[in-house]
Amino acid sequence: MNINTAFPSKYIKAAEVPEEGLTLTIDRIEVEDVDGKGAMKPVVYFRKAKKGLALNVTNSKKITGLLGSPDTDTWIGRAITLYQSETEYQGDTVACVRVRAAKNGTPAAAPPPPPPPAETFTDLSDDDIPFAWIMPLILPLAGVTAAAMAVLA
Repeated sequence: MNINTAFPSKYIKAAEVPEEGLTLTIDRIEVEDVDGKGAMKPVVYFRKAKKGLALNVTNSKKITGLLGSPDTDTWIGRAITLYQSETEYQGDTVACVRVRAAKNGTPAAAPPPPPPPAETFTDLSDDDIPFAWIMPLILPLAGVTAAAMAVLA
């Protein structure tokens, strides 16, 4: 008996993930009490899988980067690959599940373009317009009278 599989859980454990990785398609994301003590975390459930992956910060950020959005609604129907790794936890090296891009999976969507910068208009003075000094010389040549120039000033 493998001791790593002796303690059943409703969440995917590293010992259950094949060495070569496991590519799965995201079905839904739910927020659940993952430890029975009130620790609410997002859990990713996959199509054709009985267990979900309780997300930690590392895997959440990785999926966000891979799929191009922090909005979990956009993750549904997208494929990721789970694989075994190790991490430091309370001074010990322990097995963990990590995520990477799915080979031949759903390509990551390009992040949305940033919104165009808002245009702000402020009152301009003659000092803000580099050619303002020439206006009194040009306007009379164009037939603009002194009264009209006073309105323009």
